[in-house]
Amino acid sequence: MADWDSMFDGRLKTAGGLDESQLDKVPPRRGVVLLSGQAQPIVMITAANMRARVRSRLDRPADEKHRKVVNLREVTRRVWWKFAASAFEADLCLVELARAIWPQTYASMVGWKPAWFVHVNPDGQFPHFVRGRKFPPPPVRSLGPFFRGRDAERFISSLQDTFDLCRDYQSLRRSPNAHRCSYAQMGRCLCPCDGTISMDEYVAAVGRAADFAAGNRRGLAEQLGRRMQAASDRLDFERAAGLKARLRRMTDFDRPVYAHVRPVEEFCFLVIQRGRGRRQVRVFLCDRGAIGAVAVLKYPPPPADLRAVLDQIALYVSSCPAQDEAATLRMGLVSNYLFSGKARRGLIVRWTEDLDGGELGERIAAAGNVLGLGGSAGGGR
Repeated sequence: MADWDSMFDGRLKTAGGLDESQLDKVPPRRGVVLLSGQAQPIVMITAANMRARVRSRLDRPADEKHRKVVNLREVTRRVWWKFAASAFEADLCLVELARAIWPQTYASMVGWKPAWFVHVNPDGQFPHFVRGRKFPPPPVRSLGPFFRGRDAERFISSLQDTFDLCRDYQSLRRSPNAHRCSYAQMGRCLCPCDGTISMDEYVAAVGRAADFAAGNRRGLAEQLGRRMQAASDRLDFERAAGLKARLRRMTDFDRPVYAHVRPVEEFCFLVIQRGRGRRQVRVFLCDRGAIGAVAVLKYPPPPADLRAVLDQIALYVSSCPAQDEAATLRMGLVSNYLFSGKARRGLIVRWTEDLDGGELGERIAAAGNVLGLGGSAGGGR
């Protein structure tokens, strides 16, 4: 028996190819299905209806151009299944099952990638912002998530515009002996490259930009507004126009694609999905790259149950769970749902220490229609 055998809820074993009567034994429920040959796993898929999905995958292509495609109905000897109450739970099961069965290649078998983040070491010798999917070790600070790489690039560009940061890393590395770039000539760069400001001053500016990017945005707009007015009063209209442009670019940070940007240490979400039937919800906790099912609650959830769940979550978060090599892929899964439509996303709530049961209960109640909750008990799977 394989090491991963116990991770499934059921299996079907045949001596020859699968026929329709055998397929009827596959549950018509949501979950993850693995098709296996005599000795080796072949393919694993998620499905809203596992029986129907298996049948569609096993049917031999009728088109002649597909003659070289393996006939799965003939080579499949075992069907394994794992139940899941929601699409999110099915995707999470897919990661863990694929990781156990194909430890070297499982990342290529899922339908999403790790999320994008923006990284910076504000105290580095030549600090600058870069995008990436992997996390550099401390003291680098990582901010995100971003759904697309170009969103992370635009975020960096907006930071550079707002704080007049250097855009040419090679020139930055030659500071203070580099030539002025075109942005410097337009008054849109602090110019550490030619020594206009010291590198210590530039490091401090990058630190302020990193704090701003992390969510500490109080006062900057007012400060720039005062400086713009002062420049206008002394008839320095070019400087005033530059400050006005910076203020205008700051509104870019209010774009919906940046709504979830926080330090990676705050990547902590409650993913709330419908359970079995219309009177049940399941609560998953994603604490950075660790995801676990923490509760199955009646709907509407009693306040005492919600308080108990939040107390349990607080203890879990304080223990700082260890991250493994699948952490970035799990964070990518949560990010994928964060940026999905309401029907697929369900309810995702950022966990903070001050989240209380009353607030969480109200948000679950408000999302009842999206989650397909309410109505008569036992209404479906």
